[in-house]
Parts: sequence; structure tokens; C-alpha cells
Amino acid sequence: SYLPAGTGAVASTVRAKLRDIVDVHDFVTGGSGTVASPWTGWDGVFLANVVSGVSTYKEYNFVEGIYSYTTPLVLDSLTGTEFRGCRFIGHGLVVLQFNGTGIAITLKATGTNVQNIGMENLTIKGNANCTDILYMKDVEKSVFRNIRLEESTAQALQVDNGILNLYENITVSGGGVGVMTTRCVNGILFENSTTS
Repeated sequence: SYLPAGTGAVASTVRAKLRDIVDVHDFVTGGSGTVASPWTGWDGVFLANVVSGVSTYKEYNFVEGIYSYTTPLVLDSLTGTEFRGCRFIGHGLVVLQFNGTGIAITLKATGTNVQNIGMENLTIKGNANCTDILYMKDVEKSVFRNIRLEESTAQALQVDNGILNLYENITVSGGGVGVMTTRCVNGILFENSTTS
């Protein structure tokens, strides 16, 4: 078993503790992470087996490289995906290359707002068939930092009913209309963010 130091610490298994932080690279099935040979397979395996079973307060790390995927990444509390408190963090230059149709990444809560999401150090690239790159609905008290959104045909970033979120160093380029906010967007802060 694993018992952290300190008064009041709660014991868990070593296995459970090691699963607190997930390395997405463990789910890659092909490629080498380069422009010529991006990593593949993680969208099928990772999305089906990891995201559908996301537990609260987990960290998902992406090591440097290009991750190609065609299935839109959808985290929706209605489907049973519990992602409150999850962090998605890139280490080095991480590119999530969406090659499918529609919205590249959707974060939404159905029925109640989802809180404390973190997304840092990622480039998310769309394509000619990508409408929005990052769509968020009912997300609150969350931080999105050092995110580059490229190549959408509609909005690169769409925020619907975002509350008390921080968007820091968000860069939007290559088509689309940049950032769109709708419905009761309260207390959101954009710092050092640009569109081109």
C-alpha cells in the first residue's frame, strides 16, 4: 500500500497512486511523433479506454511530439465521463492534429457546470473540415494556458456559459473567426491572447 507523509494522510494502493498521472504516450500504437510520422492510435485506444473512464482529479501528460487523430475528443458529463479537476498538460512542443470532421475537442457539462479543468502547453490544429477547434459549454473555474489553436472554419475557441475561467496566452491563427463567447459568460479573463 501507499501512505503519503503527513498527519491525516489516507492510504491507497500503489497501483491507484501511479494511475493518478497518465502518460498519453503509453496509448500510442504507431508513428514516431514527427511531422512525417505522427503518433497514431491514441485517439481510438486513449479516447475509448481512458477518457470514457476518466476519474476526477487526474493528470494526463502528453510528451513532446505530434498526435494525429480523426475521432473528435468529446468529454461530456451526460455520457458518464467525469472529468472535473482533470488536467491535460503538454511537455515540450505538443501538437494534437485533428484530421476528422466537426469539432476537434468538446468539453461540456450537461445539467451542471464542470469545474477546475486545466489545459496547458498544447497546440491543437484543425483542418479544412474542422469547424471549432475547442468548444466549451458550462465549464467554470478553470485555467487554459499556453494554448495555440490553428486552422478552423468557424470558431477556434467557442465558450458557452463559461464562468470564472482564465484564458492565458491563447493564440489563434489560420481561418475561422477567432474567439466567440455566448450566454452568460461571467468573470472570464483573457490575458496575453492574440488572433491572426
